[in-house]
Amino acid sequence: GLSILDKVIDLESFEQVERVLGVIPKKRIFDLLIAAADQDTDTLYRAVEEMYNASADLGRLCTNLMDTMKDVMVFRSAKDPRAILEKSDADAAALKQIADRYPTERIIYSLNILQETVALLPRSLDKRADTEVCMLRLSRPDLQPDQKALSARLATVEQQLQKVLSHGIPAAILPKKDPSPAATKTVEPAPVSPATATAEPAPA
Repeated sequence: GLSILDKVIDLESFEQVERVLGVIPKKRIFDLLIAAADQDTDTLYRAVEEMYNASADLGRLCTNLMDTMKDVMVFRSAKDPRAILEKSDADAAALKQIADRYPTERIIYSLNILQETVALLPRSLDKRADTEVCMLRLSRPDLQPDQKALSARLATVEQQLQKVLSHGIPAAILPKKDPSPAATKTVEPAPVSPATATAEPAPA
């Protein structure tokens, strides 16, 4: 405790304290989960690179993502999440925003990926590569061939479709109709006269 106090006693801001102690700001964790939901792999890779270059604990990153995703699950599935989790108004709003982006199936899928990575990293020979693979799997469940990933993908597509329907289908994607009467006019066959219908073929 005294060693930690010596490190932070002369610092001027909470952000500096977090940086010195290796604590990952909550906002960054929130932003990374939003990036994963939006399939923004560039943002995820940059975060891993920055932490790796700063000799930060990549296992802590995955653990924080996992813990936050557990909170997202509560905000997604509970009727009154504020009664279960003690969160500030700002954190609750951020968790609600993330929960709106993740169907329940994808939350479960993401938790499984993060749990696997947290268990793998202590014995990993390349923590950066394994963390990057984790970020890719989080953001791109379509790359996974298993049933859990397929369920997460289908749930995401279904949620996106519901959002489109709730806001109305854009006119640009509806088939165009030809308003001219000629386009809908039915062509009647020409009448056949009795003489033509009963005429005998001419002898050769």
